[in-house]
Amino acid sequence: MAEHASSPIPSIPLVVALWEQPNFGGRKRTFIDAPLDSVQPSFFPDLADLSNSNFNGVTNAIGIHPGPNFDSNEMRTVSFFAGANYGGDELCLNPGAYANLLPLANFGGKISSIRFNAPNSRPAGYYLPGTNNSILGPGGYPPTSSAATISPIPLVVKLFPNKLSTLNPLSGYPQGAQADLNYLTLVQDALNIGAMFGAEYDQATKAVVVQKGPN
Repeated sequence: MAEHASSPIPSIPLVVALWEQPNFGGRKRTFIDAPLDSVQPSFFPDLADLSNSNFNGVTNAIGIHPGPNFDSNEMRTVSFFAGANYGGDELCLNPGAYANLLPLANFGGKISSIRFNAPNSRPAGYYLPGTNNSILGPGGYPPTSSAATISPIPLVVKLFPNKLSTLNPLSGYPQGAQADLNYLTLVQDALNIGAMFGAEYDQATKAVVVQKGPN
């Protein structure tokens, strides 16, 4: 069995959970705001195209959770795009729980890519492609409720349903033309993989990447 050493993840300010059904039902995917994302987004192919996670165009509820390194003195937002590679209309949200995306500019079932914005850089709102002024005005859409802080995160685990040949040691992601980008990211216990993430992942793990978390 081949083993590779992956670099630790020193900081996770936010954790995003996407849910297939309104009111946080159905299948789920989890994504983390990690330091390398703003430096080299290509290290995080799951964010640029949710097809890599078998979750393109199906999200109907979102949780944006403060992580171990969340700073309430900073403005932290996450942008969700209707197109892959951060294209199309942009729904930018503050931390919180959003139980139904349909009232939010009819964004239910539209999300194809995600961007964790740099601190204090992008106010919450709704942006048309190529614009920097929200058509909603200041404030954006309010969350249904607050989202629970996810901390500590001692480990970040990635589960792959196919074997890996080459791994980027900095990001813990596969690399190369034949890299399999279909995987799950876990920061909490998962008691039933199939029920939480879909039958395609039940008893299907062929490779595991484990990275040390911030705490």
